Amino acid sequence: MNATLLCPIANSGLAHKLVDVEALIQRILEMPAPIKKIAASCYADSPFVDEIALVEMPKMFSFHNMKLFDRTSDPDDHIAQYQQRMFTVFIPRDMREACMSKEFISSLIAPALQWYNNLSNNSILTFAQLTNAFVEQLPVARNQRRNHKTFTSSSNDTVRH
Repeated sequence: MNATLLCPIANSGLAHKLVDVEALIQRILEMPAPIKKIAASCYADSPFVDEIALVEMPKMFSFHNMKLFDRTSDPDDHIAQYQQRMFTVFIPRDMREACMSKEFISSLIAPALQWYNNLSNNSILTFAQLTNAFVEQLPVARNQRRNHKTFTSSSNDTVRH
């Protein structure tokens, strides 16, 4: 944009300042948005304390596939199945707590994963605390699921649990 077209007094100091301001605005508009910086003390906004969050998973870590938890099944059953599968994987003793905690999250999808994402930073110290919080957030679903479980006794009578 030409300052002489906007300003009738083209030779005045005001016209030169207008040109400078327009140039500055043009440079600002072409500048990319600044990248949001994450605090150095933050580990990707993890709900885990640093003793868990900063532990690197073993390079050869391989977890057996299991049904992902989506809040439609019993959370206690999911935890029991998860623990049994994790016990079949070699994890060094000093890394067990961190691996159990961090890998548990990969067994969640949909609303259950959203629950995890809403946990406060640095609020989880142990796998037990994580699973206790997990079970507590779903009391209605767990009770409904348990009320619908049926078992057959040796005399073929249906027994409600």
